[in-house]
Amino acid sequence: MYSYSDTILFYSADVTNKSEADIDYIFHETLIACDLLFMAADKSMFPLRGAMTVGELIDRDNVVISKEIIEAYHMEKKQNWCGCWISNRCIHSISKDSLNDHRGSNSMIEYDIPMKDNLCEHGYVYNWVKIRQGNNSGIINTMRANLHRDDVRAKYQNIIKFIEDIKAMAI
Repeated sequence: MYSYSDTILFYSADVTNKSEADIDYIFHETLIACDLLFMAADKSMFPLRGAMTVGELIDRDNVVISKEIIEAYHMEKKQNWCGCWISNRCIHSISKDSLNDHRGSNSMIEYDIPMKDNLCEHGYVYNWVKIRQGNNSGIINTMRANLHRDDVRAKYQNIIKFIEDIKAMAI
């Protein structure tokens, strides 16, 4: 795991030439890492926004090179909320059974991801709301109290909408 200013990069084992079961396991472990990261951020009231991709990565002498890091960077920067967008390539790398298991456990869901251009892009997202164990009133109240701030209004409205949408889904 690396940290650069306000950016956190973590990556898993190489999935090249791995079995379907190994890839599914690595994806599952990555979602668990997201649970831990989002729990820690939640305790500090530090909203996170990120993206999950899959592909080649070179890590030598503290220099990390990957076109997928660039992809994740662009995905992260487009979003206007607190959340983690899972790339289509990532979804296509896991088995249908794994996809269905993670959807069934609600660790990831399909969602219209709010973008900074005021549009939405439909895709899979990590469901960070589930780790909050139903205790969302504090974060919602904090965000509602700051809706007067132009610099965060849309982002906070999108986060509140996500939490309320998850509650409405009875997840």
